[in-house]
Amino acid sequence: MPLPTKTFNPSMTMKSNKYFSLRRFYLLLSNDIQINYKNYLLTALGALLTGVVILYLLMPHNNLEHDFRYDEYTKFFVWFLLCLGVFVGMAFPELDNKTKISNYLLLPSSVFEKFLEQFFIRILVGSVVFCAIFWLDTHIARHFALSFYKGHPDIHTIDNFHFPMLFQRPEDLPAFTIPARLVFILGIFSTGTYLFSVRIFFRRFALMKTVISLAALFYIILSSEVLLSHVFFPETVGFKINLYTYFIAPLLSNHFIWISSLYYLSWLFLLFLGYFKLKEKQL
Repeated sequence: MPLPTKTFNPSMTMKSNKYFSLRRFYLLLSNDIQINYKNYLLTALGALLTGVVILYLLMPHNNLEHDFRYDEYTKFFVWFLLCLGVFVGMAFPELDNKTKISNYLLLPSSVFEKFLEQFFIRILVGSVVFCAIFWLDTHIARHFALSFYKGHPDIHTIDNFHFPMLFQRPEDLPAFTIPARLVFILGIFSTGTYLFSVRIFFRRFALMKTVISLAALFYIILSSEVLLSHVFFPETVGFKINLYTYFIAPLLSNHFIWISSLYYLSWLFLLFLGYFKLKEKQL
């Protein structure tokens, strides 16, 4: 009895190519780089130089100043994240102009490829380059700051930066657990996907409107928590949030589960939202 053979179905291949083709994606990516490589290089160079100057100025330069330890790096990392958020929020720059948006949507590539290409450059590559620039900033600024102390008897301690420092906490507080670290990373990623996807809903002043909508969203969430506090705890006064906290396990509270669920799932919803909004513009 002959063995059954698998037949080739060209319609399935054509259907998959309709949504994604590696060659089309590569051409779209190379086209973006050829057009915008100067902007990308200037952005990276500007971030590098600005970070070095600011970090150097923040580091101690006389005996009256304090040491520069892990918590100082963490504060600066938060400000650096805002710069990355601006870069992510400026995705799909062609959507700001009527002529450019028409030409962009007519490019011979699928909506998924256009969306994935911007996600790749703005979030994936942007995050890697951002981390590399931040690491270089800390080491270059530290080198110049320490060279300032040559010949001085009292040298302040300037810690050598490494990324695990971002999860370091004072000795009187419990250390970050692995789930807490994951929530921290996913929280940053979810915020980035919000800036990336919601930006598609706006045309003019898209970044500003996206940031305003994000602030409004946080305000709505806080207002709902205040409202729930008044409903379930009548003794609540003013805008105080008075929600009951209970621990299911050590270091695992109901609030932590709620925040974790929000960060674990929101980025996926936001990416789908942005994709379908771009698809709507294509139509």
